[in-house]
Amino acid sequence: MRARAAKRLKKLSSGPKMMDGRRMVAAGNAARTLASPSAWGALAYLTVFGSLVGFTAYAYCLNELPATIVGTYAYVNPVVAVTLGALFLKEPLSAGVLMGGALIVAAVVITTTRRRRAAAPAVVRTAPEANGQPALAQR
Repeated sequence: MRARAAKRLKKLSSGPKMMDGRRMVAAGNAARTLASPSAWGALAYLTVFGSLVGFTAYAYCLNELPATIVGTYAYVNPVVAVTLGALFLKEPLSAGVLMGGALIVAAVVITTTRRRRAAAPAVVRTAPEANGQPALAQR
């Protein structure tokens, strides 16, 4: 039992180590010489637009739209990333990637535009009537 708990704790403790930015700052010159200025620019871009702006927009949309609609961003996000990579970075697109993207977009369109059937009214049993039969009420 203790061995499993120790193993689990060991796995959980690696996350904070990997995310600890102080280690990179403490490395000082080594970190600066290993990363190019364009790499630092990419990191800054991802920090600002990928995290700050992205999560702020997501939180705003959660307040304004139904969660089922907002949740579809997780499916569309990779399609947008592949499209931007192909347009701006000239990344190659294979037939499988195009078919997968089309399938994802079609599924999101179907799930977000589909009309929902009205739920049947709930039948609630109330206190028994005078004749001994339970009365039914609709909500």
